[in-house]
Amino acid sequence: MDFQFSHVDALTAIPTLQVPPSLQRLGRLWPSSLGPIIEYAYLRRQREFVHLPALTNLMNSAMAQAVEHALHNGTGLQNTTIKAQDFEIAHLPSEIAQNEMWRAFIRRLVDAGKRASFQDFVAKALGGAFVELANNAIDHSERPNSTCIAYRCVEGAFEMVIADAGIGIRASLFPKYPSLIDDQTALENALTMGITRYPDGTGHGTGFRTVFDALASLGGTLRFRSGVAALVLDGTQFRSLTRKLLQRNHFQGFVATICCRTD
Repeated sequence: MDFQFSHVDALTAIPTLQVPPSLQRLGRLWPSSLGPIIEYAYLRRQREFVHLPALTNLMNSAMAQAVEHALHNGTGLQNTTIKAQDFEIAHLPSEIAQNEMWRAFIRRLVDAGKRASFQDFVAKALGGAFVELANNAIDHSERPNSTCIAYRCVEGAFEMVIADAGIGIRASLFPKYPSLIDDQTALENALTMGITRYPDGTGHGTGFRTVFDALASLGGTLRFRSGVAALVLDGTQFRSLTRKLLQRNHFQGFVATICCRTD
């Protein structure tokens, strides 16, 4: 399972209203991962990127069609869930605590992790990490109904993505942490230090660290993006994390892509 965002970065770096045909052809060779597809679809809905080709014009696949369907139709798992043998895409309900459809979605996600050849406890840990990310979108984005949730499995690899068009990491943290003067600083602190807009001692801010702990033992790769910052964490080398902080064009909201392998 690939984990390449070069197509997203190349297309969204174009400042003009005319996308060169060469880059449109590049899009037809798009990676099969969910992360780049969903990230691009969200970017194209922003005012500064509306000139870009529609996702389904770049790639003719069931996955692209499912992403477009999920972003253009209603809210709620019951209306927007697209299921296939190896992936599922849906909207996040605004309330998940007692939502049986949400619980069923997580059960299917865990089962998909098992089909990808992860052990039972590992698949459940991935499910727990995804719940933490969903809670983050509900608690912090201020637009939980804009959130897309998705997972994909192939033999030996599992990918999960959650994206929202909310206020973003920096705006969420700014009232409590006005010293976070840019998106890079805010993103890195939220993800690596576990800081949160909630008061200290309330139990918030631990979700991302839970994801990292699970990742360290799974040889995975993560990409987080918010504002003009993207943070890539790579755990594929010797089960230790390396990080790369990037500057990219503005992304309104927050998107997380996690890909783990069994080998």
